[in-house]
Amino acid sequence: MSLFQTIEPRVKGLGFNHDLCRIPIWTRCLYNGRVGAIMSDHSSPLKVFDNRLAFWSLLACIYLIIRFAFTQWLDTLGAYASYGFEVVDVSIAGFLAGHTFLKYFKITRPMLICSVGSLIAGFAIFRIAGFAGIQIPFDLRGTETLMFLLLVAPILEELIFRFFLWQPIEWLGRKPIIAWVVTSLMFSYSHLHSIWFVPKEIHTFIVYQTIYTLFLGLACGFFIFRNKSVAGAILIHFAFNLGFYLGSL
Repeated sequence: MSLFQTIEPRVKGLGFNHDLCRIPIWTRCLYNGRVGAIMSDHSSPLKVFDNRLAFWSLLACIYLIIRFAFTQWLDTLGAYASYGFEVVDVSIAGFLAGHTFLKYFKITRPMLICSVGSLIAGFAIFRIAGFAGIQIPFDLRGTETLMFLLLVAPILEELIFRFFLWQPIEWLGRKPIIAWVVTSLMFSYSHLHSIWFVPKEIHTFIVYQTIYTLFLGLACGFFIFRNKSVAGAILIHFAFNLGFYLGSL
């Protein structure tokens, strides 16, 4: 069924039965990329033609190129330059999403239950590293490290991978499961990518981290795939990192 066949009954439902009466409505909706306004609230905005998603996709490509091809250049701009870069990208994406952005922040009981399992998993991952003799390359007792572990990473990484990158990938791939798998792989690789810039002594941990973040990414992505909840993904990520920290005590 075409887009026009889908929306036509809804236009008629508004009382515009004459073709000439409907032309201004079609023109206005298509021009603004807001055909979804006529559709049901249950319809996915990614199934509707939207010029904003084309721009969003271009922005995501630019992000990936700079993030992974020009990592060292980005680091030369300052210790927090990469975080600032990501905040800008997420902010633009939030602006493009408009009022629908707030719909991604909902918490359900299953998410709370799963967060307990995520906390236990994080605790276990840290303890397994200790048993396996894998050196953790950062000091979890530092205030700055804890801030990034418990606040910055869960919030910013999930907004990047489960919102900023997820939306254009789902739009281009036409299936949410494609976005789920691809963003999970990207999330895992983002932790592996540093292996090219750190001492060999840390490589074992980097590989270990890459493996467990793949499963963490799949778990976080599940709540976007099923519930369209970035808040759920943030909660699962936060609980995992909290468990990781508790495992160090």
